[in-house]
Amino acid sequence: MQTVGELSEGLRYKAVAQRIASMVESGELPPGSRAPSLRQTARTTGMSLTTVGQAYAELERRGVLESRPRSGYFVRRRPSLLPRAGMPPAEPPVARAVQRGELVRRAMDAMGRSDILPLGLAHIDGRLLPAADLARILGSCARRQAVRSADYGPVPGCPELRRQIARRLALAGVSAAPEEIVLTCGATEGLALALRALTRPGDTVLIAVPAYHFFLQMIEVLGLRVVEIPSHPERGVDLGDLEQALDRFRISACILSPTWSNPDGSLVPEDGKRALVELLARRNVPLVEDDVYGDITFDGPRPPACKAFDRTGGVTLVSSFSKSMAPGYRTGYILPARGQGAVIHELKAMTTLAGVSATELAVAEYLDKGLYERHLARLTRALRDQVEAMRDAVARHFPAGTRATRPGGGFMLWVELPEDAVTGLTLFQRAASEGIGISPGMLFGMTDRFERFIRLNCGLVMDAPVQRAVRRLGLLARP
Repeated sequence: MQTVGELSEGLRYKAVAQRIASMVESGELPPGSRAPSLRQTARTTGMSLTTVGQAYAELERRGVLESRPRSGYFVRRRPSLLPRAGMPPAEPPVARAVQRGELVRRAMDAMGRSDILPLGLAHIDGRLLPAADLARILGSCARRQAVRSADYGPVPGCPELRRQIARRLALAGVSAAPEEIVLTCGATEGLALALRALTRPGDTVLIAVPAYHFFLQMIEVLGLRVVEIPSHPERGVDLGDLEQALDRFRISACILSPTWSNPDGSLVPEDGKRALVELLARRNVPLVEDDVYGDITFDGPRPPACKAFDRTGGVTLVSSFSKSMAPGYRTGYILPARGQGAVIHELKAMTTLAGVSATELAVAEYLDKGLYERHLARLTRALRDQVEAMRDAVARHFPAGTRATRPGGGFMLWVELPEDAVTGLTLFQRAASEGIGISPGMLFGMTDRFERFIRLNCGLVMDAPVQRAVRRLGLLARP
């Protein structure tokens, strides 16, 4: 067989083009990824830059690659052949106790384990995070403010970081004074504080399913009951469903993720958010808004938070930088509903007392320097490409009839398996035995309606191990 270098001049550029096209087809170069540079391809093939340039021009003409000024060539994102995931048949809402803790614990077993590929965790690849910049700033803060970094901070958190968060909230349409904000150990603590402030054991709360599984776990731990209404994969909560549930049940609080909800990536449109807040205000039902994915918006401006439309003070906003900056720094925050600030302050003091002064100071300086905005621009581009690459890989490797969401933000893919495939729970068990972590759909609701769904994490760089894992999942999904 002839090598590329042994081909006649007229066929050489076609052979180079075929080599790159094969890398794209196999998934080695997923949609949105950067293609090898002209010089790199020339070195690996032994071809001249002129020949390689001719091959890349041919690939661009065929729609395989696209050139970006001063950036190089990238694999063109193609229209996905993967149909959008749908909604299971609606079920009448019921108030029930929660019993999902054991399944959640099994799914979370992959966290921090080097022998498990975490395709089921809501986790961004460390290579995409600004770890080095944050480490430099953290070291500088610790040297310049050694005593303060090592000492207890105020219960509501570092004043500098609260000021920076108040400024960032304006991008979500939210007006807040720094003094209103309480820093938390990630959004998880913020959600727990909000629920403890607004409910008592035996109360009933409302969620939209599929819902973030920690909502269910917190509800279970706090001894609450839950009412579920459906979330549409694209537009989120339907106000008619919400109103009917409010008519039938005595709801103490709603917990919703209206912006790029985890796991289905849904977005309640701006008019829908306004109407939702107004409906809950009329019914005097507080809303706990989880806005942790709001910053990770692929195209256009960041969507406004529900809190932006809160005129009566009934919305508690919870968010963090764990999904977009540094999960290990555990830097979250809560903007309490009107009249709840003192309660949240007291509950915070009784649980973690105060945050980690050193990391709070470092994150505040990182934000103040404008580094977060630059990082966020790079991150959202990368995650958008990785979501499309994951959709493309699922389309190529999973059984025919598989469907998936196409979110405009966040980094979760909600995958619906066809009827002739195994259930999500079976696939979870099979994958775990081979060192691949996924999240079965049953984690995200209280019934079996999501038994044919799984959640996949698109926060990992789509390198060869991830590509192999998705290919293997496709095989394991078959009966």
